[in-house]
Amino acid sequence: MTQISFSGLLPTLLATALLGTERQPLKLPPPTTPLSKFLVRLKTEDRESNLLGVAATVFLYEQAGRLPSTTDQPLPTPCEPEELSCCTIRAGQHLRQMLDGQYRDGQPEVLPEWLEALAKAKQHIPEELLPDLLTLGQTQASLREAIVAVIGKRGYWLAAQNPDWSYVSAEEAELVWQTGSSAARRLLLKRLRATQPELAREWLISTWKQEKAEDATAFLSAFQVGLSMADEPFLEEALDSRRKEVRLAAADLLARLPESRLVQRMVARVQALLKPGLSDDRKTYFNLTLPDTCDKAMLRDGIEPKPPYQQASRNVGEKGWWVEQMLAAIPPSLWTQSWGKTPAILLKLAQRSEWQQVLVGGWSKATLRYQDVEWARVLLNNHYTSDEDEIEELFQILPPERREELVLERLQTKDKASNSIGERHIVTLLGYCRHQWSSNLAGTVLEAVRRYIVEDDNQNRSNLIYNFKSFAMYISPSSFNSAGREAEKDWPTDAKMWGVWQKTVEEFLALLQFRYEMLKEID
Repeated sequence: MTQISFSGLLPTLLATALLGTERQPLKLPPPTTPLSKFLVRLKTEDRESNLLGVAATVFLYEQAGRLPSTTDQPLPTPCEPEELSCCTIRAGQHLRQMLDGQYRDGQPEVLPEWLEALAKAKQHIPEELLPDLLTLGQTQASLREAIVAVIGKRGYWLAAQNPDWSYVSAEEAELVWQTGSSAARRLLLKRLRATQPELAREWLISTWKQEKAEDATAFLSAFQVGLSMADEPFLEEALDSRRKEVRLAAADLLARLPESRLVQRMVARVQALLKPGLSDDRKTYFNLTLPDTCDKAMLRDGIEPKPPYQQASRNVGEKGWWVEQMLAAIPPSLWTQSWGKTPAILLKLAQRSEWQQVLVGGWSKATLRYQDVEWARVLLNNHYTSDEDEIEELFQILPPERREELVLERLQTKDKASNSIGERHIVTLLGYCRHQWSSNLAGTVLEAVRRYIVEDDNQNRSNLIYNFKSFAMYISPSSFNSAGREAEKDWPTDAKMWGVWQKTVEEFLALLQFRYEMLKEID
């Protein structure tokens, strides 16, 4: 049967319109189809009206009269019934705000906090927000685990329909490991390490020889979760990999196991090179003999022969750099036990040595690797390092109450007339306290900021004003609804510089209020 289309009639309609219906009457196709039969019924004595009517009818037919496209592919299996309850409409609106960019790009901690709270409440997100949240997980790998926890069965079902969301998988775990995408396998291994570390290790061993270097290195990073001496034989074998990045990843993991063969080899090397002795005034000092070469055994254990570019300015030399790396692989507590001296004494003695940078640098890295609270406290108290990244990591080792003590010691100066809140190192330390602040620290900081606004002389303003909004992530949202909304009180709106500070304070309060409302809605 002949099918009429707008494109087929278009030349006839255009020619008639251009020449005029008097010179070229409109010729319609024979009435063999429903459309052509209808067009015949439009025929009137008014040729112009007839032309316009036919054109309009055919155009509407093209727009509204098409049959939907079909496919031979079978329909997907329907989603299983949901087990979790859906969050409230208002909670979904909070998520929508963050997905649209509000409180996300500038304050990346807010969305993870919301996702964690929703997972803890055993709720799932509204189905209409699944595509946007799953798409966000494509580019932000750090959020994937938190996303998977709140998408519910519908989220797993939907992700299975789109290869771009393959990091989520509802298939059998072993099948995912054997055939899944790189992203899905990495996420699976990370989950397994948290619950079944032995199984995760067995699966990785079964495919180890076929893994690409990039994937192998990423898989090893998952072993930081649940790391134990049961992993040591496999990691020791990984030191023989031909791929440098794999060897370094395995060496880093083994250096976190005090009883590993790698750590024992490092201890033997350092004990042969570093010995306590006596100076002329009979006070203890350190005698360090540098190694002659960086042999194959040292390279296998992850010793980098050349110091990285950023280490060159420290002037420790290549051989000093080798010793520093060895020290970084040994638990710092070993030296306090074997030499019978506290971290504070050992670090003071190191300062008297010509190898101060080697010793302090190695012990600092070892402190970070082994999360030694005692050494971290001494290193921070006595300002043994000026590297901001290292200071931040040392700060994270300390328990929250100790972090706050260090900040308050610097914030609450003896000279009450002095207000140190604007000083760069104070603002930096406050930014390192990424935990929920105690009411004491929160109150002290807010009081100091209010006083600073009154006394603002523009000397340190830029650093404080830039970071102040982020403090709303660490102050308990409950402060927004307790004691008469303390966070909103007593801002010096009549201060000379209030116009400069007003927007920043309002953004701080808005973020604090948003966190309060979003968590309250989930609870």
